[in-house]
Amino acid sequence: MEAHLDSIGASMARWIVVYSAGQESPEERERLVALLGRDPFPEGSWINLLYVVQRCTAIKRSIREHRYVWYGKDQVRVRYSLEALEREFGIERPVNIRSHSNRYRDLDGGYGQMEVLATAQRSISASATEEEERSLREYCKADVESMFEVAYASEQLLFTRSERRERRRVRS
Repeated sequence: MEAHLDSIGASMARWIVVYSAGQESPEERERLVALLGRDPFPEGSWINLLYVVQRCTAIKRSIREHRYVWYGKDQVRVRYSLEALEREFGIERPVNIRSHSNRYRDLDGGYGQMEVLATAQRSISASATEEEERSLREYCKADVESMFEVAYASEQLLFTRSERRERRRVRS
């Protein structure tokens, strides 16, 4: 495991960012530690971006007002999904890797095409097509890239250049 983490440059991760329902300390951390028998990122800080969003009244208000992404058949059930947050930061996913359970303003209220949980299950059971495997990788990559972009943009808004430099020096 250490060799793999080293090979992708993740062995010394300082921040592990997830978008997960639940608590400030995400369930993913506990599941990973249980699976591996130890924390592969003992010096890393786990950040649940959804937890942060749910406590930020300004971003929640903006998501509700814009309604770029909503759940189901009408615009009443606004979700604080990663895809809704992405849109607030000007990040747009291709329709093939947008969640099938969400509808989208820029698609004239149309649904996304990605059935991520079903596709992941087929991937695990080795019954996914090559196209489904590719789409699942694209979907996961989009999640990671957008969380980075949102975190980076937020840091730019909240801290001056010297404050950002100091924050990085303290963590080194």
